[in-house]
Parts: sequence; C-alpha cells; structure tokens
Amino acid sequence: MLMLQTTDHLGNGSQARISWISPLLVLIAAGLFFCINLDDGIGIHDEFYHLLAARGLLESGRPAIFEGEYTRGLLFTYIVAWVTGLLGDNLGVARLPSAISMALTSMVLFIWVRRAAGPAAAWFSVVLFTVSPFAVIAAQYVRFYALQTLAFTMFCWLVYEAVLSHASPARRMLLAALSLPFLALAANLQPTTFLGLVGVAAWVAGAILLPFLINPKFSLALKRSVVAALLLAGLAVLGIGVATGLLQKVWEVFRATPYFNAPMRNNFLYYHTWYALFYPSFWPAIGIFSAIALARRPQIASFAITVFAVSFILNSIAGSKELRYIAYAQAFMFVIIGTALAVVAGELRGFLSRIHRELCRTLPFPPVLGRRTATTILALALIAMLLANPFWLRTATLLADITLPGEEPDTQMPLAIEELAPVIARSDIVIVAEELQYLYYFGRFDVQFSTTKFAELPDDRMHPFGRDVRTGLPVIDDLTSLNLLLDCYRTGLASAPERRWNNRAAFSREATELIISKTHTMMLPPASHVRAYTWDHGPNWTPPARCSRLNGLGLPPYGDDS
Repeated sequence: MLMLQTTDHLGNGSQARISWISPLLVLIAAGLFFCINLDDGIGIHDEFYHLLAARGLLESGRPAIFEGEYTRGLLFTYIVAWVTGLLGDNLGVARLPSAISMALTSMVLFIWVRRAAGPAAAWFSVVLFTVSPFAVIAAQYVRFYALQTLAFTMFCWLVYEAVLSHASPARRMLLAALSLPFLALAANLQPTTFLGLVGVAAWVAGAILLPFLINPKFSLALKRSVVAALLLAGLAVLGIGVATGLLQKVWEVFRATPYFNAPMRNNFLYYHTWYALFYPSFWPAIGIFSAIALARRPQIASFAITVFAVSFILNSIAGSKELRYIAYAQAFMFVIIGTALAVVAGELRGFLSRIHRELCRTLPFPPVLGRRTATTILALALIAMLLANPFWLRTATLLADITLPGEEPDTQMPLAIEELAPVIARSDIVIVAEELQYLYYFGRFDVQFSTTKFAELPDDRMHPFGRDVRTGLPVIDDLTSLNLLLDCYRTGLASAPERRWNNRAAFSREATELIISKTHTMMLPPASHVRAYTWDHGPNWTPPARCSRLNGLGLPPYGDDS
C-alpha cells in the first residue's frame, strides 16, 4: 500500500469552487465524439440481448426474447427500452445510453482530478481517457459497461472525498453513504466491480491505518497491538472461508471461463499485451509515471495507482478476459499518466528550451534558419513519440468501422436482409450459429448449433435440442443432431456470420464440412460478411424413418407435414 499524505485540497475556497464551463465543455465534446458513426449497422452479438429484451419490455412488460427471458443487467435493458421506445428501435438509438454514460464519466473524472491535482492534470487525464479505444469500445456498445464505469467512478470519487475531506464527520458519513448506491448499481451490472472494490478497500485501509502508524502520539505497543489484531482478524476470516468452502467457491467463480473465452483462461499477459500494443511509449513507463504522480499529488495518485494496479492484477488472474471486463478501472490508468504529464510538462518546457538552444548552436545554418530548423526537429520528435502510440489509430478505425489486417471483418446483417428474408420465411428449418441477429432482423431461427451456448444450458436441459433459457429455443452441438436436421427437412437454411464458420465455439470445422457437403451456397453481398447454405430435397422426397427421433421436441414439422 502506498504512503498517503494528509495535505489539504488544492487552493483556497475560491479555487476549490467548481466552474462548470470546462466540465460542460468536456461533457458536450465527449458526447459528440462518442456519437460519431454511432448507428453503423454493425451489431455485436451481446448487444442484441438488450435490444430484443427491450422489445419484449415494450410489447409485453417482460424482458422476453421469443420464448425465453433475458434478465442480466435488467436496469440497463429498461433504459434501452425507454430510449428506443421514444426515439426508435435501431442500433444508434440503443447505443445512446452507453455514449452518454461514458461522456458523463469523462465529466466526473475531469471535476474530480481538477479538484485533486489541478486543471492541467484534469485535461491530460480526460483527453487521454476519452480518445482511448477503451472508452470508445464501451461507449458504442449496447451493453452495461459504460454505465458500470460511470457508477464505479462516482463510487470511487465519493469514497475518496469521504476519506480525505476535512468536513465534519457527519458530512463524511453522508458522502460514504451516498457512495453505496453507486457501488450497488455497478456491482449489479457487472460482478467485476468487486475486483475494483478490493483496490478501493486496500486504499481506504491504508489511508486510515498509515496516518495512525506514523503518528508519534501513539505508542509503539499500541500500534503493534492494532496490527496484530488486524492480522488475526484477517487470518480468522481466511480460516472461516476455507472451513466453510466459501473460499473455494469464490475461487471457482473467479477462474470460471465460458467456452468461447477458454483459450484466454491462463493468458496472464492478456491486458498487458493490449496496453503495450496501444501505448508502447506510455505503458512501459507506467511505473515512472506513478512515481512522478505520487511525488507531487500523493492523494489522488495513490488512489489511482492502488485501484488500477489491483484491478489489473486481479483481472489478469481471472479466468474470463475481455477488454470490456476491465472497463470500470481503465480511467485510473489515465489519471496516473495525466497527473504525471502535468508535472512533467512544466519541467519539460525548460528542458526543451535548453535543447533548442543547443540545436541552434549545433546546426550549421544562419540564425533564423537554425532556430526554425531546431523548432521543427523538436516538434517532429514530439509528434513522432505521440504517433508511436497507435491508440489513435485503433480509435479512428473503431469510429470509422475500418477493419485492420488480422482482424475478423465486422458483420453487417442489414446488407443481407433482402436476400435472406424470403429464404428464411419459406424454409422448413433454419439453423444458425449466432442466434440473436436472426431474431432481431428476421424474427426467426429454429435451432442453434453452438458449443458455447450448449455448454451454458442448465444441467436439466443439457441434451440435444435443450432450450436456451434466454431465447427458449433449442441448441445442439453434435454432428448427429445436425445431420438429422439436414436429412429430415425437405428445405432448409444454415447461416451465420463468416467468423462463426470453422469456429470451435460455433459451426466447428466438422459441422461446416457436413453442411457444405449436403447443401448449396447461397449468394449474399460480400460486404455483409454473412454466409448461408440452402438445401431442397425435392417434391418426391420422403423423410428417413430415423426422423421420428425429432418427434416431441417442439421443432417445426418435417416431411409431408412441413
């Protein structure tokens, strides 16, 4: 735990008084930035859970998706239902709550860091955070990560003020109490909040304990007694957790990994790799930035360092890994960098001035040309250092929907609607690998082939054609069942985005080969990045006797009854 100093907040009362012009500017600018190309027609799978459940809320008052329900992040789904009911049912409108939540996060961060470290640190921190690919990913996504980030940031700010404020004990208790609803909201939206809570708790413990330990008014014996009591309490809690099996259950949940994410389970360098890729100049220097920020702004720096470091380590050890899973804590990395840059900027000005003078003397040019050349060299050097951090490239490609080499192309299902809709309508059976887009755009699929979704079925439904609780529709993951469908329905369609073919979690290589061997390729617009295969056994075809296995499963009728 890092050492905290109990210094007063910056400036006098008039300096501490918040001017709302800059925060409002941040809010408006960030909101407009996050709304660039918001309705791009490229839906990511999990977005459709909220879109479809929102339709269910508007139509029936239940978060229904066909014959199932989707209740995760239900508050966020209600928000999506409200905004789509008001402004229209499309991706752009549904993403507005996320874009607004992330813009509000930028504003809150600006106010907080300005109070704690000054305007320069606030501007550095917020600009770097807002234009980061991490912020854009969460802001342009119909999912609860942006709202979770906002709620967690508010919780952290209130806790920070409650611990360090020089207000009355009653006011500090009020701030602490006000933080709890934000914590509850963030935790309800995403359990990874508890990983960040560990960091906050570590900082609070240090902020309370360290001043006591270094205070000469208290005897050494008393300090030892307090430390010993805390250690014993910690060991007791640990022992109870082991004895009751609770610790093991927590560990199992912490390390649990969905099938699709299984390759990342033991990749402890996952987040480090992404940070190093996007910020190759900043990320290796995060330790130096931390030291600089801690030296000049120990309170806000110690908080940001502790929360981000603990969150980074715990998320790296956790089983499931996605950049969105650590969204709640990523702002604190930029608080560390921004606070340090604000310190460095003042020192750098004098250093660069000296280098400029040396260059002017060294360059074999007349004085005026020498000064201009020296200025150009320094400017290019600074620009090159910035451009060497390709976060800006990733942010630009996200906003412009540009696929970089090595990336899987984005699916644009709307481009395939004209060709797919009539075929889906007249097919006896529709088999898909990624189910939600077909329900959203076409209102239909009959069976999903997915190893991931099959693995997520409840124990009592984990059998071929068991029903997904979220859609109420059947799921399979075996070739026998797939072959049965291909043979027992006179006409049919098998379709999925390109990335779901030859995919271990969706249409596996064996399933893809089986489908191709028994069907015909359907021509779809290449830009849609959707593949489909159809079959028609002809009017004189008779279903094999083994098709009787499909009876009683609630599937569409086959054979002469189809």
